[in-house]
Amino acid sequence: MNPKITVVQDGKEVDLEIKQQFFNSSEAYEEQDLSVYQQKSYINFVGVILKDNHFLISLPKNFYTDEQLKKINQSPLEVIDDFHLLMKVVLKAAKVGVKGLNEDSHHFPLSAFAGIYEYYLNYGLYFEESHHTVNGYSGKVNWRKTIQQVTPLGYQGNLIYMPLKVEKKNRYDTFITQAMAYVINDVSNKLSLLFNIKSIEYPYNPVEFQNKAHVLQVLYQCRQHIFKDLHLKLIDHLITYFKSEQENKGQFALKLHSFHTIWENIVQCYLQDFDRIENDTMIFTESIPMKRHFKKKTLKPDASEHNYTIEFDHYYVDRERKERYIFDSKYYTEKSDLDYKQLSYYFLTKDIEEGISSNIDNTKLALILPSENNYDTTEIQFELKERYNKEDAGLKLYHYYLPIKWAMHKYIQS
Repeated sequence: MNPKITVVQDGKEVDLEIKQQFFNSSEAYEEQDLSVYQQKSYINFVGVILKDNHFLISLPKNFYTDEQLKKINQSPLEVIDDFHLLMKVVLKAAKVGVKGLNEDSHHFPLSAFAGIYEYYLNYGLYFEESHHTVNGYSGKVNWRKTIQQVTPLGYQGNLIYMPLKVEKKNRYDTFITQAMAYVINDVSNKLSLLFNIKSIEYPYNPVEFQNKAHVLQVLYQCRQHIFKDLHLKLIDHLITYFKSEQENKGQFALKLHSFHTIWENIVQCYLQDFDRIENDTMIFTESIPMKRHFKKKTLKPDASEHNYTIEFDHYYVDRERKERYIFDSKYYTEKSDLDYKQLSYYFLTKDIEEGISSNIDNTKLALILPSENNYDTTEIQFELKERYNKEDAGLKLYHYYLPIKWAMHKYIQS
């Protein structure tokens, strides 16, 4: 029986039928899955829940317009490519170490699976090697063992050793090998509709992996005899995966309640191609001579005992242009009201020294938000009047609407 698919979107109102099916009695339901405002419930996660052969897929804020979302629910199989894109983004974020993902992805050990699959892509399945010597005449000769163990024959004044001791190396699989194959095939088979992961043709007894307590016991024993960090990490990922299976009893839900941390990472990647702000438009170009390395920056302007700090998501100083850029990534559904916090960043830090080249002539402020459109736009959110502040007259705060699909594709390609 083909599964049913319903597509929703983070930040959008959830209808009563979906709420009753997925967010009332489901063991996978958590209070933070929905946000409530004025007695209406809104989706508050990105990911997927599987219940009774029914997939509920939630994509990021502003991934679709309302019209597109309605249309895709009429032909829900069309969402699969978009979901694959989302999963590639999430797996990359887990790989590069975006904080909190494993703790946030309930009922599926995302970081653990990413680590197992990454090992497989880079090194193949785990194998161990045994080294021994055999009698022979081809291959690498172990002269020490040959001289020690073979009685030489005299021939025309020379010593001849027959047969030679030749080194042989055999690879053999272990329980770790089979556990890797089981995990990859388990995800591929159960979730082939959603995960673009090919199964592995490798023999193992699936019944052996039904007893999670036994599997964990064997993995812990294997760990005592492994010394390389690479292999220890692999075993730790396997242990995490089987622990999760043991605790969740086969249920599946992958829910990220903090996609804003991934959005921040996506924006950081996209800003490498930022060039300048010209005519109130943010300009990006892939042919920029030198990539912009925006960084998160923390400053401590508070002299009181509280020692309050401020943090910029994306901070960069262009010393040639004598400009600094203070950008924040905002994972919003709708246009926001004036962001006073972003403006306060400027006034709190406008006189900060930026190394020996010191003077900064201009500071550019912008919020970067996800857009469902296939084109980017820049809007002026605020412009300071001269009558209120002559020194900083003309200071602007921009909203830059970044097409979320563009940005996600660029992220996984970087």
